[in-house]
Order: sequence, then C-alpha cells, then structure tokens
Amino acid sequence: MLVGIELAGLSADGTRFRIRNPFQTEEGKLVAKVTSTGGWMDLNLRKLGPLPEPCGACWRAWDAPQTSRSSGASQPGEAG
Repeated sequence: MLVGIELAGLSADGTRFRIRNPFQTEEGKLVAKVTSTGGWMDLNLRKLGPLPEPCGACWRAWDAPQTSRSSGASQPGEAG
C-alpha cells in the first residue's frame, strides 16, 4: 500500500489548511482518498492563529506530494 500526503490548501494567513492522503495499491491503482481540514489554534488567545515561523515558511513552500509505503495495519504503539 502506498500512502501519499499532499497540501491541498492553505489560507493566505496560514490559520487554516487542507491535507489530502491518496491511498494506492503497489500497482498504482487509487483505492481511496482522504481529505482533512484543520486549523492552527493559539492556545493563549483561544482562537485560530497563524502557523509560527519557520514552520509557516515550510508549509508555504510545500508543493510536491510525498509518498510512503505501508506494510499494512499496525498494532498500537508500532509504526505502520
């Protein structure tokens, strides 16, 4: 199983983001796609806030999908 991660969206101020995970078989057939939406919470202000630097610069520069192999289901406490 191949699992990718892609930055599918980022707000101009960096407070909100969208991540997409495509799941493919070893042969490259797309079998699922999961899109997650999130936001960065400033715990002191108790509201959404921008991603702190230098992390913000990394996210804004992120344009290439990343892919990793999964050997299957993992047990609690183990990497998949």
